[in-house]
Amino acid sequence: MSTVGQDRPDLLAMLPEEVDALFLDIGLPRYRSAQVVEWLYVHGARSFDEMTNLPKSLRETLSKDLTITNLQTLKVAVSRDRTKKFLFGLTDGAAIETVLLPEGERSTACISTQVGCAFGCLFCASGAGGLARNLTAGEIVDQARKAKFDADAGRLTNIVVMGMGEPLANYEATTKAVRIFLHERGLALGGRRITISTAGFVPGIRRLAADDLPVRVALSLHAADNRTRNKLMPINRKYPLEQVIDSCTELGRRRTPLTLEYMLIFEINDSFDDAARLADIAHALKAKVNLIPYNPVPGGRYRAPSEERVLRFQARLREAGVLAFIRRSRGTDIDAACGQLRQSASREGHG
Repeated sequence: MSTVGQDRPDLLAMLPEEVDALFLDIGLPRYRSAQVVEWLYVHGARSFDEMTNLPKSLRETLSKDLTITNLQTLKVAVSRDRTKKFLFGLTDGAAIETVLLPEGERSTACISTQVGCAFGCLFCASGAGGLARNLTAGEIVDQARKAKFDADAGRLTNIVVMGMGEPLANYEATTKAVRIFLHERGLALGGRRITISTAGFVPGIRRLAADDLPVRVALSLHAADNRTRNKLMPINRKYPLEQVIDSCTELGRRRTPLTLEYMLIFEINDSFDDAARLADIAHALKAKVNLIPYNPVPGGRYRAPSEERVLRFQARLREAGVLAFIRRSRGTDIDAACGQLRQSASREGHG
């Protein structure tokens, strides 16, 4: 099911083969399900009414028996750098965020998997109000559809599952959505075009390592020792670095490309000793590193390091033989950090 409180099957929560089987079960020929799936993923239909090559009587019948998740756009913010952030409303009144990152004629969608987050990382606005609920597969898929068919998207070439929430704590819905992204009759993206992010949720990492999803994984590391990571990311108290590294080693055995996301926070995790520890972890996991200068959130307690300090940290990693890149935050003028738009909209009365 795709919408909370909805007892009709949601087509966006189904693989194309499952839609085919459902249509056969209700006595409809295979070509009808093919038409519907094409409307969903090639044309971006938001309702059966838009599927104009289906007879009106059939559209009315399908509307009564089935549903298509259609997220409500509550707010859109566009940055000077063309980053576009959406606040989407759900059927139960909750709200989530999706970010569209255009690059020339191509674009990347950053999508959410939960309403809020249970892990409460101190530098992130997503978990400020805790976890409300998991998203359904249909709600995850429709974020990608909304991004793909946005007028500013160009060609949607990449999806990063690293918006609000911990994707691997909502494993079934997240991986179902990813399989739809990969499917040739779905969004038809290659596995290297999809990245699943995790804060170090070890049970989910181990489960993903045993799965057959050919995707990339990004580990939000942000500290290379348990003491600092415990402070920044409470999840580390339950799943310390040793367990996280061990589970990510299992991913490596499957040749899953791994990136370490490391937010640089002034005088918290940006020393040369931190760089040395991070280099050891990167070597152990055969991972590249994305360095992200901290983007302050309203009421936050941390500061961003200077440009010189960031470059020195990167240089130390490269001297140690680590492939390290600096990834600049985009959309800083529109509250584009995870959770910020939802927070500001809540203060204004949305969500």
